[in-house]
Amino acid sequence: MTLELATSLQSVAELHPDFLKVDRSLIQGVNTDPIKWALLETFVTFSKRIGCRIIAEGVESEEEMRRTVVQLGVDYIQGFFIAKPAFKRENINPAVKGILDPKRRLKSIEQNSILSMVEPLPLFNSDTLIKAVETFFRENSHQWLVGITEDSRLVGVMQRDRLFAALGTRYGVTLYSERTISILMDTNLLIVEDTTPLEVVSSLAMQRSGSQLYDGIIVANQRKPIGIVSVANLIKTMSERQIQIARGANPLTGLPGNLLIDQAIRQHLERNVTFGLIYVDLNKFKYYNDLYGFQQGDIAIKMLSEVLLNASHNSDEETFVGHIGGDDFIVISSPLDIKKLAANILTQFEQSCEQLPGTENLSVALAGLIINTADQIWTPLLVSERATQIKKEVKAMGCNSFLLR
Repeated sequence: MTLELATSLQSVAELHPDFLKVDRSLIQGVNTDPIKWALLETFVTFSKRIGCRIIAEGVESEEEMRRTVVQLGVDYIQGFFIAKPAFKRENINPAVKGILDPKRRLKSIEQNSILSMVEPLPLFNSDTLIKAVETFFRENSHQWLVGITEDSRLVGVMQRDRLFAALGTRYGVTLYSERTISILMDTNLLIVEDTTPLEVVSSLAMQRSGSQLYDGIIVANQRKPIGIVSVANLIKTMSERQIQIARGANPLTGLPGNLLIDQAIRQHLERNVTFGLIYVDLNKFKYYNDLYGFQQGDIAIKMLSEVLLNASHNSDEETFVGHIGGDDFIVISSPLDIKKLAANILTQFEQSCEQLPGTENLSVALAGLIINTADQIWTPLLVSERATQIKKEVKAMGCNSFLLR
């Protein structure tokens, strides 16, 4: 079956909309339908590239809300889950406020968005004469690109080298000097929203053609330019982040190590939000390791790390998995999801153990802890001490078990 999409896509190309509304037929059940999920993810990425905002229509459940807003980054939502239609303005569903969590979202934007790398972008109106832009470049030798606007909206860019290349042709000065910059400007530019994660920006930049691969990236808010990011700075920042992650990762599993675990706990405490934590430990691991050898022991640890990652990926909540060392792990998630997450870990662990020798000598202990910053003053050290106490209790059970305090 072939579905014709050209008409609606042509409208988007011609109108340059500020907003794109996604029909409820695509939103309904997006949390369980991989095709709808992939389509919505594509629309979100597309919207960031053309500088518009996405509106998701018909969000009617908590699961749809988490999939659309939290995980995919949809800008605006409508639907019964937020509030039902009424002549008077209704109060927003408290569950929505909990999902959005402004402090948490702001923290994420500060740390992961392209906004932290923005450099100033000089702007010229599209009717500016080319000789005026040339003079600007000659007087500002460090500046390599300027933006071209119409009615405060970015419509193109002009790169220093390309302008001088045009003027440097045989009749370039005569042909272009008294004409407007709009005839030479580049309209095929990459524009990203100011809240776009660095990973997304990097992916979009590397998808461009070879001739544009190292062109500047325009950062905007609803297509109103904020500044520019050079590809060189983007690559440098991404490399530094990868090095930092590698330094803090456990060499056996590749999961975040102690430094990043401590950082994750501190961030949750600083947000003053209630969160759940599971301290994961293998029972009788030393005996298993001595009996079957350290290589088989490493395989068991890697298997447990994969179980934890799979369980976290299947969770509707944002979940952090860290490797303390040896056979000890930490999982951080929402307190509402902690029991379901623990049950999934136990189930997957039992299934995975079937592939290992001596499964009767191996079991996993899950020590669950709910940290409510409103009840008392918590510190990372106090969290660690309390989780260790619960771990001792659950390990005494001697089998696959979960204990929540």
